Amino acid sequence: MLVAAGHRVIALTVRQVKTPDVAFMARACGFDIIIIDAEHGRFTADETAALCLSASAIGLTALVRVASQAECHIAGALDGGASGVIVPHVNTVDEARAVAAHARYAPMGTRSIAAVGPPSSYYSLPLTAHLQHQNESVWVIAMLETATGIAQAAAIAAVPGIDGLLIGPNDLSASMGLAGQVDHPSIRKAYEQVALACQSSQRVFMAGGVPGLPLADIARMGAQALVGGIDVGYLMSAARADANAMRNL
Repeated sequence: MLVAAGHRVIALTVRQVKTPDVAFMARACGFDIIIIDAEHGRFTADETAALCLSASAIGLTALVRVASQAECHIAGALDGGASGVIVPHVNTVDEARAVAAHARYAPMGTRSIAAVGPPSSYYSLPLTAHLQHQNESVWVIAMLETATGIAQAAAIAAVPGIDGLLIGPNDLSASMGLAGQVDHPSIRKAYEQVALACQSSQRVFMAGGVPGLPLADIARMGAQALVGGIDVGYLMSAARADANAMRNL
């Protein structure tokens, strides 16, 4: 991701649109990243891979929000061409270590080797070169979605192989007994805590805005990767505005 060069990057989440066109649309709109939500979206492995490959072809970064911390989900997304993974519900250092290991090859991790495929752009590279490139280039973003995860933010950020942190505000609010109250001061405090954890360990702070905490505030906290809206949300917002305008003619 461009963030590695010190640039702030912006992301669009794909949850509904399954055709490769969405990568071209996101790029044309000025986004740097598409996040393919395989946790809540209804994507097959082939659909996810097609989106990753179309993004890669036009220089767009594709991150897959995987369904779970299972090795098959993490390694499968990377084998399909994802530039990185966003892994949900990371609560402890042990979970973070396992997640990091699933995403990288030995000696850094335990990922099984698929030498020729999307990750290598189908070039038959020397195996050591392929493994080194993948280990250095993949991104592993841990999602913190509970009060327990937030309390462990600094320790999780310090785990080798964890490249960044992302808060899941809806699940976090529910875990704190504040379901839906994503504008609660405790949520802002959690964002501030995660921002400091990322800063201390030189990790990427990736975040989306919530009511009471707009993206401008998050950017001032030091977020290097800002997450905008979801495909279906953008579609419905624009369609609703147009429908209302036509009704009022």
